[in-house]
Amino acid sequence: MVDDEPLVRRFAARVLEEEGFLVSQAADGVEALRLLREEVPDVDAIVSDVVMPRLNGVELLQALSSTHPQLPVLC
Repeated sequence: MVDDEPLVRRFAARVLEEEGFLVSQAADGVEALRLLREEVPDVDAIVSDVVMPRLNGVELLQALSSTHPQLPVLC
């Protein structure tokens, strides 16, 4: 779950966890890429905000298209 608004990110993560998903959280695209690279390499999907500082959702999607081309991303 990638969102720069902490309340939105925590709420969305909680909803997904209640549905049985294991959720990692990132405050922006830069943090999401770091998590994928260093901590959580086996991700099934990414749910991301579009408008965020540093690296927005579209830029995150573009970066992932080269490193994780099969990874579903919902922006």
